[in-house]
Amino acid sequence: MPRQIALTYQPPSTAALEARIRDLETRVAHLTALVEALTHAPASQP
Repeated sequence: MPRQIALTYQPPSTAALEARIRDLETRVAHLTALVEALTHAPASQP
């Protein structure tokens, strides 16, 4: 069975990898903006 899986495995295409990288870059940018907004937000007073 492992040999059968190894024979049918196809690595992702360059285009697919580039799309995944763009998606990850977008997510990192959004998370960075969120962290910056949270760290610069005034502390709430009880």
